[in-house]
Amino acid sequence: MRKNSRLFTFAAWALVAVAGLVNPEVNAQEDRFSELYKRLQHPAILKYENQLITSQGEKYATLRSLPVPNNSINPFVLHKLNENEIENIPMFTLSGFRDIYQASAKIKIPSGTHSLTIRGGGWRSVIRTALPQISFEANNDYLIVHEPAGRSATLRLFTYTTDSRFSPLEKDHYILVNSISEPVLLGETQK
Repeated sequence: MRKNSRLFTFAAWALVAVAGLVNPEVNAQEDRFSELYKRLQHPAILKYENQLITSQGEKYATLRSLPVPNNSINPFVLHKLNENEIENIPMFTLSGFRDIYQASAKIKIPSGTHSLTIRGGGWRSVIRTALPQISFEANNDYLIVHEPAGRSATLRLFTYTTDSRFSPLEKDHYILVNSISEPVLLGETQK
């Protein structure tokens, strides 16, 4: 009888241990997503996202950046819209990860045709790339995509859908649908 009791106790602890190994991963992923969501709801990010919308009910599209792998280069963010400089999130907001969260934020772009200047891509320097005459349709989400190809890397804008199994900070979260721009060489500033 005592042997069966020990076996039962061992089996119960084994199940608890296995459940503990599985559930913390799921909980950790949910915690990571909820932490990211909280950070993306920070007032400085919300101000950044809404800065181009001038009136209640104005139709807009959103623009964010495809995450760069392992932070190997500076994330891509909107620098100018029609020659008007974009106000950045203050440098020390969000524990110094301003560019990562700014690239992940969905900045609202008024619907219509606009010229963009995108900043990012350099390691120690700032690279600006001009994307002229891009048509933004209301209620669509767009993504800045860096296409590395050695010295001839390009930027393009795509519509996308998402895969909720991944964090918005992971490249696999984004499923590219349609390109809305021609590839532009990284650092090209001619319009």
